[in-house]
Amino acid sequence: MTQRVIEALCEGITHKKELRTVDLGENQIDDSMIAKIGAALRTHVRLHMLFLDNNRITESGAASVADCLKNKQDLRVFNIDYNHIGVNGAAKVSEQLKNNYGLSKLYCDANVIGEEGCEKLAECMEMMDSLKKVCIENNNIGDRGAIALSKALEDNDTLLSLHLENNNISREGAYTLGEMISNKYKLSKLNLNLNPIGDEGFSRIARGIQDIETLRIITLASTNITHSSMPVLSQSLANKRFLTKLLIDNNKLGPEGAKLLAKGLSANETLTNLHLANCQLGEEGTLDIAGILQNKKNLLVLDMTNNKTGVNGCISVCKAIQHHTTLRELYFSNNMIGPDGARHVAKVLESTKYIQEVWLSNNGVFPDGAAALGKALQDKKYLEVLCLKRNDIGLSGVKELQAALTNSKTVRILDFAGNHIGDEGVKIIVQALCNKQKQQLQTLIVADNKVTSVGAQMIAQLMEQCATLQELQLQNNEIDNTGGTALVNQIKKRKIAKLDCDNNHLTGQILADLLQMTPIQKLHLVKSTLSDAQVQPMANSLIKMRDLKQVYMSHNNLSNNALGMLADALAVNVKIEEISMTHNDLSLPNGVKVIRALKNMTGLKKLSLNSCTLDQELL
Repeated sequence: MTQRVIEALCEGITHKKELRTVDLGENQIDDSMIAKIGAALRTHVRLHMLFLDNNRITESGAASVADCLKNKQDLRVFNIDYNHIGVNGAAKVSEQLKNNYGLSKLYCDANVIGEEGCEKLAECMEMMDSLKKVCIENNNIGDRGAIALSKALEDNDTLLSLHLENNNISREGAYTLGEMISNKYKLSKLNLNLNPIGDEGFSRIARGIQDIETLRIITLASTNITHSSMPVLSQSLANKRFLTKLLIDNNKLGPEGAKLLAKGLSANETLTNLHLANCQLGEEGTLDIAGILQNKKNLLVLDMTNNKTGVNGCISVCKAIQHHTTLRELYFSNNMIGPDGARHVAKVLESTKYIQEVWLSNNGVFPDGAAALGKALQDKKYLEVLCLKRNDIGLSGVKELQAALTNSKTVRILDFAGNHIGDEGVKIIVQALCNKQKQQLQTLIVADNKVTSVGAQMIAQLMEQCATLQELQLQNNEIDNTGGTALVNQIKKRKIAKLDCDNNHLTGQILADLLQMTPIQKLHLVKSTLSDAQVQPMANSLIKMRDLKQVYMSHNNLSNNALGMLADALAVNVKIEEISMTHNDLSLPNGVKVIRALKNMTGLKKLSLNSCTLDQELL
C-alpha cells in the first residue's frame, strides 16, 4: 500500500463506526503505516475481527497494534501471522489482549517471538475462556514456550484447534502438552509437525489424545518418532471414528510401525488424507497399509513417496484403491515401481473422474509405463500436476502422453526432467499446451533432456502465449546463445519468478542477462573458448548475484584480462564448493588473483587445477 492509499483508508475507517471486520493481510504494511491505521481503529470498540497477517510489522509497529486493541472486548479473531513483532512486540500485544475474555481465534505464526514471547502470549491466553484456535507456528518457542502454553490452556474447555508446527519442541515440552491435551474433549485439529519430540514425548501425546474421539486432523511429520511409539498411537487411533487426515511423513516407522499403524486405522472409514512419505515402510510395510485402504472409500490424497515399496507393494496398494473414485492426489515417487507398477497405477487413474495430481518421479516407468498412464489420463480434463521426472520415458513416452496434456484444461505443473525427450519431446509438450483456451501453466521442468536452442525457442513461444508461467527449469541441457536470446527476449517482456539455466552452452552477454534475471549456482562453460568480451558481462553479473556453488571452466585458454575479471567475480562468491579450471594458463599475471580468490571459499570441497602451468610462486 502507498501512503496515499493508507491515508484514504484511515479516513474511511474513522467514519465507518459500524465496522466489524478489518482485513489488511498481505499489503506490505510497515510500522509507520500501522501507526496510522491503529490510530484510526482506536475508537472502533465493537470490532470483531482484525487481520494483519503477512505484512512488515516489527516490534515498533506491534506497539501501535497493541494500542488499537485497547477496549476491544468484542474482538473474536486476531491474526498477526508472518510479521516480525519479536519478544517485546508479543509482550505488548499480550498485555492488551488480557482484557479480552471473548477472543476465540489467535494467530501469531512466524513472528520470531521465541520462548520468552510465547510465555508473554500465554499470560493473556490464561484469561480467555472462549479460546478455540491457537496458531503459534514457526516461532522457536521450545520446551519453555510449550510448557507455558500448556499451563495457560490447562483449564480451557473450548479448544478445538492447536497448531505448533516447527517450534523446536522436544520431549519435555511434548510431555506437558500431552498432559494438557488429555482433557480437551472437543479438540479436532492438532499440528505438531517439525518438532523433535521423539518417541518418549510422542508416546505422552498419543496417550493424551487417546480418549478424544472428536479429532479429525493429526499432523506429526518430521517429529523423530519410530516404530517404538506406534503401539500407543495405534491404540489411540482405534476410536478416532471421525479422523479424516493423518500426516506422519518423514519418520522412521519401518515395517513394524506400518503394521501397528494399519491396525489402529483398520476400523476408520472417514479417512480422506493419508501421508506416509519417507517412512521406510518397504514392501512388507506397504502391504500392511494396502490391507486397510480398501474400506477408505473417501480417500482424496495418498502419499507413499520414497518408501521402497517396489512393484509388489505398489500393485497391492493400487488393487486396494482401484475403485476409489474420490481420489484427487496420488504421490508414489521414488519407489521403483517399474512399468508393471505404472500399469496398475493407470488402472487406479482410469476409475477416478477428477484426478488432479499424479507424482511418479524416479520409478523406472519407461515408455511402456508411460503408454499406460497416457491412456488412463487422456480423458482427465482436470489434471493439474503430472510429475514423471527421471523415468526414462523417452520421446515415445511423451507421444503417449500428448493426448492427456492436450485434453486437460487445468495443467499447472509439468515435470519431465531427465527423460531424454530432446527437442522433439519439447515440441510435443509445447504444442499440447499452446492449444489451451485458458492457460494455467505455472511450472515447466524439462531439465536434463538434451534440449538444444531449437527446443528453447519453442519454449520461448510458449512463454509468449502463457502469461501464467512463473517457473522454468532448463538446467543440464545443450542450449546455446541462440536459444538463450529467445528466452531473454521473452523474460524482458515479462518477469518470471524462477528460471534455472545452469549447465548449458550460454556465454557472454546472453549469459550475463540470464544471470541478472535468475540466481545461478552451477556455471558450466567447458571448452567454450571465451573471449574477453564474453567474460566481462558475465563476471559483472556474478559479482552482483553471488549465488555460485560450482564452477566448471576448463579448456578455455582464458586471457590475462579474462582471468582478472573472473578472479574478481570468484572472490565475492564465497559459497563456492567446487572449482574446475583445468587447461587454463594461470601463470599469467592475473592467475595469482584467481588463486587468492580461493581463500574466501570456506566451504570449498573440490579443486581441479591440472595443466594450469602453476609455478612455484602460485603453489
